[in-house]
This record gives sequence, structure tokens and C-alpha cells, in this order.
Amino acid sequence: MLIDVHTHLLPEQISKNPQAFAEVDDYFGFLTTPSPFNTTVQCFASYQEAVRQMDLDGVDMAVIQGWPLIPHEYCVMQNDYTLEAMKAYPGRFLGFGAVNPTEGINALREVQRCAGAGMAGIGELDPCGQGFSLRDENFLKICDLCVDLDLVMCIHISEPVGNFYPGKSSVSLADYVNLIQAKPLLKVILPHWGGGLPFYELMPEISAAFTNVYYDTACSPLLCSPAVYNATINLLGSEKVMFGTDYPLLLYPNRENRPGFAGMIKEIQDQIGEEKSLKNILGQNAMGLFHRHLSLKGA
Repeated sequence: MLIDVHTHLLPEQISKNPQAFAEVDDYFGFLTTPSPFNTTVQCFASYQEAVRQMDLDGVDMAVIQGWPLIPHEYCVMQNDYTLEAMKAYPGRFLGFGAVNPTEGINALREVQRCAGAGMAGIGELDPCGQGFSLRDENFLKICDLCVDLDLVMCIHISEPVGNFYPGKSSVSLADYVNLIQAKPLLKVILPHWGGGLPFYELMPEISAAFTNVYYDTACSPLLCSPAVYNATINLLGSEKVMFGTDYPLLLYPNRENRPGFAGMIKEIQDQIGEEKSLKNILGQNAMGLFHRHLSLKGA
């Protein structure tokens, strides 16, 4: 199976009028409103449009990551939409629940609701954008609940150097390391190549602590040279890297006029010649991580 572990499909109440929602959620507006310092082309797609694009590009399954929304009621709206997509297209979507840890007990109850409805994880959480610390008690309670419920957590992360762009986090890489060392049973996806953390897995103490940490390739064409694929495989092996696009973000704005999966799939295939590594990244690793939820769906 070819699995994209990082997509964002927003309910129509948001995607049909993102400018209006930007007035409700400042961080959403910061990420999506074009400006001189935000040249990223953020597109929006319904789950029906996503399935049609997946069929065209040969993607078997997509993980719908929750957007890092701030108001609790919109996290609930996002999760209802994700569950609707999972019900409408069984076997094509897995869901991650959107929560804001600053909401305390409401966030914990929403995690439980999402798990009970069949979601596979929680995220994409964004400590910088949603206004919480990786040391906050409310967030750590969500981590413990994810361990208890066997949910994977996706936490936004970015590289600490290079050009600024909306979504570039100010949270220290050391904070992620401290969290993972404190919660070794928590299964974590660090998107966007983990902000460079794969390099630090060359340190024995980091590698030992990061047993349950995975990295995805989301947004890679906008961040890195294609050489990042083999460079990371040389550092870690291919067993901890998973294909993710950040669909429906426009990844190749100079040559594409609509978002899709095929361009990045081809980039990966062109870069990675070894068949086992290619299979691992494009789906096998995700199948291993989500095996319980895939077996429940009969995939």
C-alpha cells in the first residue's frame, strides 16, 4: 500500500471561506494568508476531492491530520469532518484528532472521543502556534492518554536555522528530546524531517530514547534538496521515515497549478533506488505503525 501519513482536509465551514475563519483563529490566518513573507500556496480540498486525486496518483490511503486549531469547538468540527471522511471512504482514510492542549479536560475528553470513534492518533499539534509548552501538565496528560489508548501523536517541528516562513517553530529541538526521553512509550511522528533531529540520532543516547519516533517527509520539496532522502536513510536506515506530502499544499508552485501526490512520489522514486527502502518509506513503515487500526478496518 502507498500511504500518505500527512494530509490536511478541513471542513467546508472553514475551507469555503478561509478568510472569515482567519478572523476567528489568528494562527490559521497567519499560516494561510498570502503576504510578502508568506509565499507558500496553501490550497484546500474536500475529502471527496482528495480521494479523486489519490486515485489519479496511485495513493491507497491518506492520514488526515488535524489542523492545529485554537478554539476547541473548531477542533470538534474538524474531528467530525474527519470521521465523516473515514465513514464515507472506508479503508482510504485514517484520522488523527485535532485538540488544543490548553483546553485541559475538554481536550482529554475529545481525545477519548476520537479514539472511541476509531481514529489512529492525535495531531498535528503545534506548541508554538497553539500556545502550549511541551512541559505543560495538560499536554503531558494527553501524552499519557495516548499511550494508554495506543494512539500515535504527531507534533509539528521545524528546523532551527534557515529562512523564516509561517509555521517555522521557535520551540527548541531540545524540548522535543526532553519530551521523548520523559515519555519513552509514546509513539511520535515528527513531521518535516523532524527539524533535523535525525542527525542527532547518531548520538547513542538519542538513538536509544527515540525507539518510538518516526519522521515524515511533509513539505519536503519546499524545505530541502532531494538529497535529503538518501542522506537520512544513510543516517537512520529507512525504517523510521514515512511518506507525507502536507496535501493540499502546493509543493511545486513553479510547475504545478494544483496540489497532488504524484510529483513527490516521483521525486522519492527518482532518489531512492533500493527497493526495500522505497517500499518502507512509501507505505510499509506506516502499515507497521498503524497495524492495529488497519486490521480493524480490514485493510
